[in-house]
Amino acid sequence: MVHSSQQKILEERIRELENKIKDMEEANNAQKALRESEDDFKYVFENSIIGKSITDNSGKMHANKAFSDMLGYTQDEFVRFTWRDITLPDDIETSQKVIDSLRSGEKDSWRYTKRYIHKNGSIVWTDISTVLRRDEQGKPLYFMTTVSDITEQKQMEKEIIRVSNEWQTTFDSTRSAIWVLDKNQKVIRSNRTSEQVFQQPNDQIVGKYCWEIVHGTKQPIPECPTLRVRNSLKREEMELQVGDKWFHETVDPILDSKGVYSGAVHIVMDVTNLKHAENELKESEEKFRAIFESTSDGILLADPDSKQFIMANKKICEVLGYTKDEITGLTVKDIHPDESIEYVLKEFGRLIKKEITVTEEIPVKRKDGHIFYADVSASPIMVNEKKYLLGSFRDTTKQRQSREALKKAQSQLSHAMEMAHLGHWEYDVATDTFTFNDQFYKIFGTTVEAVGGYEMRSEEYINRFIYPDDIPIVREVTQKTIKADDPDYKELAEHRIIYSDGSIRHISALIYAIKDASGKTIKTYGVNQDITDRVRAEEKRKDIEAQLRQAHKMEGIGTLAGGIAHDFNNILTPILLHSEMIMMSLDSNAPLLNDIKEIYKSAERARDLVKQILTFSRKRPEEKIVLKASLLLKEIINFLRATIPAIIEIRFDNRAEHDMVLADPTQLNQIVLNLCTNAAYAMKDNGGLLEISLENEHVPEEKANRFIGLKPGYYLKLSVKDTGTGISPQVKEKIFEPYFTTKAVGEGTGFGLAIVHSIVQSYGGQIIVDSEVGAGSTFTVYLPAKKIEIATVKPITTEIPRGDESILIVDDEKPIVNIMKKYLETIGYKVTTRTSSSEALETFRDTPDAFDLVITDMTMPVITGESLAKVLLDIKPELPVILCTGFSNKIDEKKAKEIGISAFIMKPIVMGDLARTIRKVMDNLK
Repeated sequence: MVHSSQQKILEERIRELENKIKDMEEANNAQKALRESEDDFKYVFENSIIGKSITDNSGKMHANKAFSDMLGYTQDEFVRFTWRDITLPDDIETSQKVIDSLRSGEKDSWRYTKRYIHKNGSIVWTDISTVLRRDEQGKPLYFMTTVSDITEQKQMEKEIIRVSNEWQTTFDSTRSAIWVLDKNQKVIRSNRTSEQVFQQPNDQIVGKYCWEIVHGTKQPIPECPTLRVRNSLKREEMELQVGDKWFHETVDPILDSKGVYSGAVHIVMDVTNLKHAENELKESEEKFRAIFESTSDGILLADPDSKQFIMANKKICEVLGYTKDEITGLTVKDIHPDESIEYVLKEFGRLIKKEITVTEEIPVKRKDGHIFYADVSASPIMVNEKKYLLGSFRDTTKQRQSREALKKAQSQLSHAMEMAHLGHWEYDVATDTFTFNDQFYKIFGTTVEAVGGYEMRSEEYINRFIYPDDIPIVREVTQKTIKADDPDYKELAEHRIIYSDGSIRHISALIYAIKDASGKTIKTYGVNQDITDRVRAEEKRKDIEAQLRQAHKMEGIGTLAGGIAHDFNNILTPILLHSEMIMMSLDSNAPLLNDIKEIYKSAERARDLVKQILTFSRKRPEEKIVLKASLLLKEIINFLRATIPAIIEIRFDNRAEHDMVLADPTQLNQIVLNLCTNAAYAMKDNGGLLEISLENEHVPEEKANRFIGLKPGYYLKLSVKDTGTGISPQVKEKIFEPYFTTKAVGEGTGFGLAIVHSIVQSYGGQIIVDSEVGAGSTFTVYLPAKKIEIATVKPITTEIPRGDESILIVDDEKPIVNIMKKYLETIGYKVTTRTSSSEALETFRDTPDAFDLVITDMTMPVITGESLAKVLLDIKPELPVILCTGFSNKIDEKKAKEIGISAFIMKPIVMGDLARTIRKVMDNLK
C-alpha cells in the first residue's frame, strides 16, 4: 500500500513536471515565433521597393531604403530628420491635420497627396498612406507610412493639360464645324466654328443628337452617315441641303483598344457657295463661267486621273503668268517646283480621296520661275457627266511676309530694347532669384563681370542697386504683382537707383506675372528703362513754371501798385506845393515854419515811397547811364561802415575785369543798400561777416533756360553774402513779394526785396537766393555787362526861374489846379484853370491865341490828357504842351514826344521842377 501510494505521488510529480516542460516549450516556441515575425517584418520593411517609414510621436523618422533613395538621402542621414524637415512648407499644415485626426481617433488611416523636398532642392510628389499603431491601452505608439513617388505622374498630368490646350486651340481654329460624338451620336464636344455655322452657342449644341442640330429632327434621317459609320467602322460622307444651305458631312469612327465603336468625329463643312456654283453650272454654262471668272481666288479644274488642267479662271492665269490656252496644256507637276513635286502629288491624292479638303501653303511656280505659296482647297465637281477636281488657290504670300515681318520686328524689338536702354529681368518666386540681361546691367552702369553673374537673390539686388528711401516702393509693387489674381496683371513703378559711380538715377519698371495652372504666381518679369533725363526735364519744367507763376503774380501786383501810386501822387501834389508856398511866405523865425517843414518832410517821404511803388511797377521813368559799378559800391560801403554795427565785418572783393553796367544810379543804389541792410539785419544779434563781391560770368544757354527772362551772354555778377540766421524754405518762397517781411513793426515795410527783384528783371537780369537756416544767405544778382565809356551826370541847378507867359492848367483834381495857379502866379505867370478836359477844349477853341502854354493831367474822365493834347495841337501846332501824370501804362516820355508833347512831368509835382520845366519848354521856342 505504501508503495502504491508513493508510486501515485511520483506519477503526479512526473505529470506536473511534464506540464511545466510543456509550458516552457510553448513559451519558447512563442518567443521564437515572435522573433521570426519581427525578422520577417524587418526584412519586408527594409527590402520593399515601395517607400516606407516609421515615425514616432516626436516626429523622428526611420525610413527604408526605397523611401530614403526617393528623396536622395542615405538611411543614416534620414534618422536626423523629423517629418517637418523634409516636407514642403505649403504641405505641413495638411500633414499636421492628418496626424491630429489619427491621434484623436477620428480616422484609423489616411491616404492623401503630399510633397517632399528632395536633397537637391527639387519637389517630389508622393501618394501617402498612413496608419497609427497603438498599445493595448490605446496609447499612440508610432505612425506607419507607405510612400509612392507620383512625380512623373504629376508631370504627365501637366503635360496632358498642355497637350489638351494645344489640341483645343487647333480644334477651335479649324475652318469646318467639328463635333466629337459619343457612341449614341450625342455631341460631347464642339468647336467654335460650329457656333458660326449653326448659329447656336456650344453650350446648346453639346448634349444634343447630331441630327437635332443639322436637320432639326427628333430621329436620324435614313441616309445619316453617323448611323452608317457604326456598321462600316470606316469614314462615311454625305452631302445634304438644310433650308437654303448645303453641307458636306464627313464622319470618322473612334474605336477603342479592342476595335469596338465608341464614338465618332463628325466634320461639317458649309459648301453652300460651292453647291450653288455647281447648280448654276448645270443650269447655265454662262452663269458658271461668270462665277468661275469673278471669284477672287485662282481656280483650276483638273482631271484626277491625268492630273491635267482642263479649265482655268482669269485670276489663276494672272497669278501663274500663263494664258488660258497655255494652262490647259499643263499638269499639276508643271506649276510646282521640282523639289516639292512628291509632296504636292501626295497632297493632290489626299484631296482626290477626300482625306482632306484644304492643303495649306503649297509652293507654286509661276511661268517666270518665281515661287509663291498658296492654300489650296479642292472638291469634286461634275462637268459634262465627268468627275473633275475643282481646286481653289489663295495666295498666302502676304501672310508669309507678315510672319517674316513679325520675326524681323521681334528682332528689331530686341535691338530697339538695347538702343532704348531697356533692361530685361526675371524673378523666380520659389527660389527668390533674379536673372538679368547685359542691358539691365548697363542701366546701372556696371557689367556682368563686375557683378559676378546674371543671377542674385532679391535682398542682394535691393541692397546693391535700389535707393534706400525707395526700397519700400519696390517691395510693395513686387508683392502686389505676386498676389494679383488677374493673369494679365501688370504694374508700373518709378523709383531711384544707385548708379555704379554712387550717383542717383531714376528708372521706370514695368512688371508682369507668370502663373501656374492653379493661378499661383511662380515668376515675375519685366523691363527697366532709365528715365533720369525725363525726370530732370520735368523738375526743370516745374521750376520754370513756378518762376512763371511768380512773374505773373509780380506783374499783377505791379499793376495794382501803379494804380495806388497814381492816387497817392494826386494827393501828395497839393500837400507839397502848399507846404512850399507856406514856407516861402513865412519868416525864418516864424513859429509855424518848423511844423510846415515837418509836413513837407513827411510828404517827401511819402513821395519816395510812391517812387518805390512806381519802380516796383516799372512805371517810373528811368535815368539809365553807363556807370562803373565798383565805384558806386565803394561809396555805398563807406556809408554802410558808418551805419552798420561794429560787430559786423564788411569785405569787398572786386574780381571783375569789366564792371560797367547800364543802370539808373539811384536804382542800383537801392539794390545794393537793400541787400546789405537785410544781410546786416540777419547778423544784428551775434555779428558776422558781410561779403560783397563783383565778378564777370558768361551764362550759357543751358543755365539761362532755367530762369525766366534771362538770356545767354556776359553778365556782371554781384554777390552779397552774410553769415547770419539764414532763411527757411517757406520764407524763401515769399521774400520777393511786396509787403512781406519778417521784421518787427516799424523796422521795415516789406517793399525792399520786391523792388530789387523788379529792378533787376527790368534790366534783363536775374536774382538768385541760396540760403539754409543757421548757415547764412547769399543773394546773387546778374546784370548785363557793358563795355563802353562811362557817362557823366550833369549837375542840377536849384535856382527857381520866373516868367510872364499865359498858361492853361487842366486837371480834374481841383486842389491841384488851385495850388499850381497860386504858385505860378507868384513867379510871374498868368494862369487859367479848368477841372474838365471838355471845358478846357471849349475855352481853348474860343481863344487859342490867348494861351502860350498848356499843362494837362494825363488821366481824366471823358477826354484824356493825351487826346486833349492831340486836339489842341491840331488847332495850334506850335503850342507847347506839358503832360503830367502820377501813373500811366498807356504813355511814357518817349511816346509823349512822338505825338508833339513838349515835356513830361511825373507827379507829385515839386515847385522847382515845375518852374524849370516850364522855362525850358518856353525858351526852346525862342
